[in-house]
Amino acid sequence: MKKEPVPEPVIAPEIPDIPPEEEEKPEEEKKPEPVLLKNPANDKKKGKANKDSKDPDCLLVSCSELVPLFTENLKFKCDESFLEESAISSVQRSIVRQISGEGKAYKFIFVDLDDPTLMLGRFMVSL
Repeated sequence: MKKEPVPEPVIAPEIPDIPPEEEEKPEEEKKPEPVLLKNPANDKKKGKANKDSKDPDCLLVSCSELVPLFTENLKFKCDESFLEESAISSVQRSIVRQISGEGKAYKFIFVDLDDPTLMLGRFMVSL
């Protein structure tokens, strides 16, 4: 048996440290500033404090048992409505009041979802 010659090991030359490539950052796109619509109701009464306002904060639809909670504990001024038709007309009046500058519209509308006398589908579509 013949011994085959063992090849000499090859030593790789040293590779200098190469700094990692920086990722190319895409140019930041400038987003257009949002357009704010002017509300005449807000312009007329800027100096007055909100506490002086007699406008109701919320409308309670079929929630008569919650009126004391909202008025006493949460300090909300509330309107109350029992039918969806009267609730819709109350919301319309509050919007007209805000548009004309006489007051503000409701911030919240609370509806008793368990009330069988309310037609929720019609009420939501109407609003």
